[in-house]
Amino acid sequence: AWEFLYYDEDLPVTPLSSLPLSYYAEGPGLLVKRSNWTATATYWGIWSGPLMESHQFNDANGFLIWEGNDWLVGNASLWGSDGIDQDTKSHNNMTFGMLTTQQLCEPATAPCSLGQDKQEPNATWPQHAGQIVKLEQGQDYVYFAAQAAPAYVRDRSHGGTRFVNDYLRKFIQVADGLYLVYDRVDLIDPSRPKEWHLQSRNPLTINGRQYNFTNGSARLFGEALGPTTGVTLQQTPMISRGQVTSHRLTVTTANNRNLDYVMNVLEVGGWAVLVGQSERVIGTISYQTSQGLPNHLVTDLVPGTYNLATRDGAGVPLRTVALNTTSAGTLRFPALANERMFTLTPGAPDTTPPVISGVQASGVTATGATITWTTDEAADSQVEYGLTTTYGSSTPLNPAMVTSHSMALSGLTASTLYHYRVKSRDTSGNLATSGDFLFTTQSPGLPGLVFRSPITGERVDPLRTLPIHVLLSIPAGVPIACTSFALDGRPLTFPRDQDPFETDAAYPYPNCP
Repeated sequence: AWEFLYYDEDLPVTPLSSLPLSYYAEGPGLLVKRSNWTATATYWGIWSGPLMESHQFNDANGFLIWEGNDWLVGNASLWGSDGIDQDTKSHNNMTFGMLTTQQLCEPATAPCSLGQDKQEPNATWPQHAGQIVKLEQGQDYVYFAAQAAPAYVRDRSHGGTRFVNDYLRKFIQVADGLYLVYDRVDLIDPSRPKEWHLQSRNPLTINGRQYNFTNGSARLFGEALGPTTGVTLQQTPMISRGQVTSHRLTVTTANNRNLDYVMNVLEVGGWAVLVGQSERVIGTISYQTSQGLPNHLVTDLVPGTYNLATRDGAGVPLRTVALNTTSAGTLRFPALANERMFTLTPGAPDTTPPVISGVQASGVTATGATITWTTDEAADSQVEYGLTTTYGSSTPLNPAMVTSHSMALSGLTASTLYHYRVKSRDTSGNLATSGDFLFTTQSPGLPGLVFRSPITGERVDPLRTLPIHVLLSIPAGVPIACTSFALDGRPLTFPRDQDPFETDAAYPYPNCP
């Protein structure tokens, strides 16, 4: 196809290796790109413009993908000879409960001339009114965004009625063989289903939201990432000239929402990609990944400098670095192996640590205390403590970003002076450490002795030995070396094999001298 070979009779013969790997035709709004000039290269094309082809299908925002000599994602606009039916839903874009060619031509009295709009009846050409709103080609990525809402018009020959407020497609190649297709759709009639289509040569294997298929040596894996609810996947054999020549994957969203976001990833690899729901995302962005992804691409930012702060899965800060977006607002950066949490803050790098105030110890007991403090910006929380200013112990880091902090200390020794200090790190990785503070744990108190019998007023026989039952209560952490009991100065004794704690264990403490 000339679109991929850049055929032009007026150009001299040139070695392929000297040609650029991408080409953009402004007239039809067509972008094509190859991974390289070898026979096994992956190459693709996407278009959204006013001058695509003369047939009457809405193919704005359509795309196709080839690998080697086999097509993975075909399209009726360019590859009808490969057996893809020339139909409304054969362009790898979205439809919204529209009629197919066969449905429009039944009954036989329905108009089915070449001039018919196959999306809705009685429309006239041209109707490919797509418009590219962003095109950026980085060193190892391509970002193509186009608006195709004007192409979805009913009964164009009678003035036209739009039923789509917004259909913005973002097609992003983040690496060779890895594509993200993100569609933002706003329907006038929310009852219309939102149908995302993909044409494959051979049958697909569908497992939940994941799908894959092969064609010769070419293979493609995909996953429907969004919306999170109301999504179904199904495939339909496509028949041309009496034979099954291709298969159509349809991802349907039927949730009665006007505005929806549909996202699919094709040939998944080690990338994290963030796409803005709007053309410009303003303010701080935070996100996290469940596994280590070495490459990150964030689009639709306000162009400028961003401060990147990262943490591991437990929230421990790892690094802070200043990054500059492209002029189009795209940020591309590599991640470290253990980075899981990412925060992007616009503006010059933040190098000012939080201001700590109001440090105090409260709720002090013989074995514990609660340390509280405040910071002038959101930050994490940790306390170091010990018997000297070298501390030696610390609480686990609490990664929650807050301004009011509270950490509990436990397992302390009674009647002991403790040193402590607090630490807080903000989202930019700036660490603040307080000065040294002191508190003393409470004394444990004395064991308590409760007489259980005899009780006050009880009549006793003075001629018989008087049994006395007591309950000894010992606070936790109080060491007991020995015990002795007396009543009005007279020593009390009891058999050593009996336990005044009323358990089966022998009494553990010796008599005091």
